[in-house]
Amino acid sequence: MPKKQSVCQQILVGGILNRKEEIFDTNNQKIWGPSHVCWEDISKDLNNVVSSKYIYTIVKQNRFDILKQLNFSENVCEIEKKIETIISESENDENEPQTLEFTITLSAQEWKLVYDSERRVYKRNDRNNGVREYDVLIPFQWTNIINDHFFDQTKKPCKIVYKYAKIYVMGNIYLKMFGRCAACQSIFKGLLQNPPEPDSRVIIQCSYVGLFEYCKTGLKRRIIGKKRDEYSNKLIEQNMSASFIPKMESKKFMNYGDPEPSSLPSLNALRVLKYQKRQKDKLHQDSIMSLALLKGIAPFNQIIQDIGGLTRKLNMISGRESSPIFLYEISVMDYKNKCQFTAAHMLSERHDSNSISYWLTEWSRTNIVLPKIVVTDQSLALMMAVVKSFTQ
Repeated sequence: MPKKQSVCQQILVGGILNRKEEIFDTNNQKIWGPSHVCWEDISKDLNNVVSSKYIYTIVKQNRFDILKQLNFSENVCEIEKKIETIISESENDENEPQTLEFTITLSAQEWKLVYDSERRVYKRNDRNNGVREYDVLIPFQWTNIINDHFFDQTKKPCKIVYKYAKIYVMGNIYLKMFGRCAACQSIFKGLLQNPPEPDSRVIIQCSYVGLFEYCKTGLKRRIIGKKRDEYSNKLIEQNMSASFIPKMESKKFMNYGDPEPSSLPSLNALRVLKYQKRQKDKLHQDSIMSLALLKGIAPFNQIIQDIGGLTRKLNMISGRESSPIFLYEISVMDYKNKCQFTAAHMLSERHDSNSISYWLTEWSRTNIVLPKIVVTDQSLALMMAVVKSFTQ
């Protein structure tokens, strides 16, 4: 059984008609908004049986054909239609996707960098056939080259996420590329109709469809492939700063006034890349543990190299900061050959006589002849340790 109406339709319409002159804004040629006092007055006339917003909704949606009874339905409808037409036209202009068509020309050398005749094997979620082979361009390599050409042709800062670049050897289209901007969702497509001739240029027909004119994103592409190795070599081997590399790279692709491309690495990405590369080359994250491991690996088990860099304080895993580390060395003079050679080393952050004496005592227990003449520097701790270890 439907719910009984709280007020009769005739009484409700009559209450609205009694306030006809108050509910219409003559200046703007429209009815007042839901917060206007006229709707509350109508609700009070009806003993607050219905709310003011309910009364406004009835007039706004023209229920019970109320606008015709108020004798201004034609004006309101015409005005609302004009407003809706203007809004819809402006929205259509802004939301209408644009199409940009261009060609990407790869040199013969660039094509060799991205193309490999070997088929790639990918896993599938199929118990009967767990793998599938595809003819694709070299992963992590073709995206960098295509993206550089894309910015050179379009000058758009879009961060395109490239999905695939499949090769159909027996198909009507030899190569298909697909990508999408992570910000404006514009779609990139590339087609190559026929297989390229050996040692010749490759011309790819490309299209870019979407709202890319309004894309002002600052998103950056990941550093992958050979660019990662190239930047790592510049940062570590060539000792370039993280702020110098973007300036140098921008001169290759950008002209004055161009937007910053998404392939240009940020300072933070280069700093993180440098840190990760250095951490990867270490045997252990802690420097003391790395030294402990290196002392048993050739050729470091026989020599100590660049010991001056170890004299600075180190941060232990526990969080404690070490004391300055110094190198102690035992050298033996060979008078016959008139040369001097090293017999033992010690790295220590403790520089007291007990620590040095313990090291010398352990060395003397390796079946060696105790020296008759010992020459030291003017360190009081070192002289006390020598006397304690080599004399009775």
